[in-house]
Amino acid sequence: MPCADAASVVLRIRAVNPSQTESAPVAIKSHLPARVRPEHIIRADGLTAGYDVKEGLYYVEGDVALAPKEVRTLEVEIEDIWTIPPARLQGLRKQAESLASLLSDSEHAETARRLQREVDAGLARVETAQQRAAIGLVQPLEHIQAYERNLEVFERTERDIGVLENLAIAAGKDPGTLIGAPQVILKAPAEDEPAKEHRARVRLDLHNPSPNEKRTMKIKHYLPRELAVDDVLDAGELKVGIDSEKDMRYVYGTAEIEPLQTVAYEIVVRDRWRVDDGRVPALYARATNMLAAAERDGEFESVVTFARNLSEKLGSIAKQPVPETLNAEYIAFYRDQRRELDKIDGQITRIENILRTAGESGADFLKEAHDVFKAKAPEKKTTWAIIYMVIGFLFVVSFLFFLRWYGVKS
Repeated sequence: MPCADAASVVLRIRAVNPSQTESAPVAIKSHLPARVRPEHIIRADGLTAGYDVKEGLYYVEGDVALAPKEVRTLEVEIEDIWTIPPARLQGLRKQAESLASLLSDSEHAETARRLQREVDAGLARVETAQQRAAIGLVQPLEHIQAYERNLEVFERTERDIGVLENLAIAAGKDPGTLIGAPQVILKAPAEDEPAKEHRARVRLDLHNPSPNEKRTMKIKHYLPRELAVDDVLDAGELKVGIDSEKDMRYVYGTAEIEPLQTVAYEIVVRDRWRVDDGRVPALYARATNMLAAAERDGEFESVVTFARNLSEKLGSIAKQPVPETLNAEYIAFYRDQRRELDKIDGQITRIENILRTAGESGADFLKEAHDVFKAKAPEKKTTWAIIYMVIGFLFVVSFLFFLRWYGVKS
């Protein structure tokens, strides 16, 4: 059962040797709660972290040597990532108050006040729930469950703040800072041209531990579920098989291995995870274009800062060292990258849309129309001259029409 202290949660994992007479190694594998990553692990009691591709969760595993009937409890201490910092809550509250005040003299005043009330109510609800489910007051499982419920309210509040910021920019007012969230996080858009195809390598190492005997070892290694048979581009000496029950592909064969020797195999496959290479520079171009436009206009300093931060974040993503061997960590890396790019995509689209709305608000057109109607009226003498000219023109046309009609009748 998990337990917790002031700033961390400790997962307790029991290992049991059921044998009455023999010592035995016991294999341990325990999934970690959702959202936990290896960097959140403070100590693992000798266990190592891994990633479950199918479940999308990290786990800890290891072998523990136990005496007959021995029961041992291992502890995995994890940073408490299930509390929303009070500073973030207070920051959203101040932003809502500031924006409602900024929009108080605009057509959006009532909407802004309503959103501010909803933000205040949501934040108060989160604060109360966190106090009641704080570490030390409740069991860790209840603490984690409370966080998941609070997160839904918190994210809805961030979206409300985003709406307030959008209204401010559309009204020509600088929010000062942009900390809200878009209403929708976009998925990766379909590209007009197919993305560059990447290849990945799956490495298999087989070791013969015998100091004297040569061994024939059978090989059967399952490939990630996303790979089809034609995604295996080069299996080398191995063959590709299909497990219909598991709906998975695998490579198989046999290997003759000398004593204490290790034989390595590399299988080349089509990379189904590294698909966002072209998306990073495309998003970077959009962010830098938005930054250049905001700097040129000089109207919204908050947009300048926001766009600059997004550009820097995309630059950091582009420079990240990428794993080379296709394994669970490789898949986790690119899944995490895609989620981050989806989030950035939504943030860029949000700012592009509200800037476009502000630019197309019609303010310039209305000003020009207003100026036309404010133009000085012509003098009275000029007005009568125009009237006489029109009357004269109509007299000439009427006289010509009469002559034509009279001639036809004659």
